[in-house]
Amino acid sequence: GYYNHAAVIGTDGTERFVIPAKKWYLYYANDGFSSGLANIEIYKTDPEKIKQWSSDDSKTYIGTIDSNGKIIHSDQNWKGITPFHNGRAFVKEKEGWFLINQKGEKINQKPYLNVLYGSFNVKSEQLFEDGMQFVNTEEGLGAVDINGQMIVQPMEIPDSYEKLHRKGNVIVFSALC
Repeated sequence: GYYNHAAVIGTDGTERFVIPAKKWYLYYANDGFSSGLANIEIYKTDPEKIKQWSSDDSKTYIGTIDSNGKIIHSDQNWKGITPFHNGRAFVKEKEGWFLINQKGEKINQKPYLNVLYGSFNVKSEQLFEDGMQFVNTEEGLGAVDINGQMIVQPMEIPDSYEKLHRKGNVIVFSALC
């Protein structure tokens, strides 16, 4: 079938839990457990009843589990999530990105347009590297601390730059050619 039958094994070699593949699966965009939590995608309906899978019709929403497989957070408004680091993560909702604590509570009230954080092959330690995280706001590119306080004021970035990459505490811009 469609399901990936998997289990989580602890560092002592014992099975911690079996992933209930018809209910949720590990969120592939993150690197597993970080700060004791792993991100998951939860099915909104029994996946066996889905006739046709489509990328423009969301069949899942985002949540987090602890190391025993217990769902700690789940929110049908969450469309994406970064790993937790320093007790914080960013979640993507329709309006934009919000900084949350480990209780799942929003820290910022006004959403960020984007979070400068790669989702593939990026370690959770790179989130809030050097105590700050770069975010895009309506005013431009700035940086916030783990409390959501703007510590680098937003600045406008010319439209001629297509991609922004964080390398430590600097931003590397790639120009359109």
